[in-house]
Amino acid sequence: MAGLDSFISGGSQKSKLAGLFSKGVGLIYADALEALTKDAELLDKVVSLANLPPEITMQFLEEVRSPKRTDLIPQSSNVSPPIPDNGSAGEAEEAKVVWKYLASPSVGKQSFLNLFASRYRKISRMLWSRPQLKSAASISNIRRIRENHQVTVIGLISNISTLKDGRKILEVEDPTGSITVLVQRAMKGIDELVLDEVVGVVGRPGRDIIFAENIFSPDIPSINNWPENAKSKAVFVADIHAGSKKFNENIWIDFVKWVNQRKDIKYIFVGGDLVDGVGIYKGQDKEIDFETVEEEFQYLRKLLDKISPTKRLIVIPGNHDPTNDSEPRQPIPREFAKPIYQMPNVQLLSDPAWVNVEGVCILMYHGTSFDGLISSTDSIRENAYDRPTLAQKLLLKKRHLSPIFGRNRVLPNNEDHLVIQQVPHVFFTGHVHTVDMSNYRGVRLVSAGSFQERTDFQKKLGHHPTPGRFVEMDLSTGESKIIDFSHGEPTSMNFEN
Repeated sequence: MAGLDSFISGGSQKSKLAGLFSKGVGLIYADALEALTKDAELLDKVVSLANLPPEITMQFLEEVRSPKRTDLIPQSSNVSPPIPDNGSAGEAEEAKVVWKYLASPSVGKQSFLNLFASRYRKISRMLWSRPQLKSAASISNIRRIRENHQVTVIGLISNISTLKDGRKILEVEDPTGSITVLVQRAMKGIDELVLDEVVGVVGRPGRDIIFAENIFSPDIPSINNWPENAKSKAVFVADIHAGSKKFNENIWIDFVKWVNQRKDIKYIFVGGDLVDGVGIYKGQDKEIDFETVEEEFQYLRKLLDKISPTKRLIVIPGNHDPTNDSEPRQPIPREFAKPIYQMPNVQLLSDPAWVNVEGVCILMYHGTSFDGLISSTDSIRENAYDRPTLAQKLLLKKRHLSPIFGRNRVLPNNEDHLVIQQVPHVFFTGHVHTVDMSNYRGVRLVSAGSFQERTDFQKKLGHHPTPGRFVEMDLSTGESKIIDFSHGEPTSMNFEN
């Protein structure tokens, strides 16, 4: 902030520029800073954006002047971002799509390199903004140090091994090289480390090794203020699995009756797995009621038609839905879900998707990475299927929705779209069929139950899903409660942070 005074003459401009740093910006290049101080309208546009990059460049400012991406449309705009190929009525001003994935890139060897380079670039900037990591040097330079001075590096974990005494040996790499890091068993967070995440390391150098004194995750800053303009209520559901023999139609009927009677509930967020799919796993043909996924969507349309058209349904796909099997997932193609695209109150987005509802920023993610994350992480392995918000917290700490490459299918784009660059007000997931709520640094964590009863596969794994249990949220305050339809007449349970 010290260099700003020479550029800024007015207090208003200074305050606005300072606000950019509080929204996650770590660096403003000199030419971009000069442009912002000379163009008040451009500065206002940048300040109003919901999703800012870690660095403000002139290229970014040119994109803001002529936005072609939905994430560069200001939050305060009265014009909703264009949603290509939606087929539904125009969006209400109260709900705007901040970002959804639509690209379908060609994939080659370079795509994998670009993906990890993008991940490293985005997350290393977050880490670099931490005071403890300001002096981070490249690994190639660290290797030359022979004195016993404290050193700092930021790198991606390419390998983890555990010694008999519980210490861990990490291989950490950046664009200049790799180095071994020895981590003591007592170090905080050692049981949360996973492959392919980007971390900051502070320690003492040895010969081709760093003896770690601290390991830092990018983590999220605390959110202390809840948006003031929200006034509606919303309900979060997931994993309908229409077409499954385990789909509980009685729970659906009770839910629809309840939500239609609730005039104050304006939004229904659906966290993926709309249908059970066809050919998803061996023997599935014996566990579904329809032969094709198109028939499943026709059945889903009949279910959704029972919901009042005054309710706004915002929907993402899951791993059972017929879209690309790797993340990020594109919206379900029209060819499969045509009956749903014809519904004016339903909006089909990607997985993940960012939505701004009455000023409340909601990150919607189905949660497919949970399986690999839970099985790979000592600290949450025993409890996270019963408390999925434990996995959500870990993803926020790592600032990535699917950090372990290979445990969950990730499309090797030239850019890593699964980095959590913006801090949401609400982080919503499904997938594990278990209801849960929590609060992490001001972010409301929501996991919804399902409309599918416990499957044989879940029994085999020892999972205990909570079908019929969903989450209601007052968007004006963020206060939430569980609504339980599993025993007929719905009951509610308040949530205490």
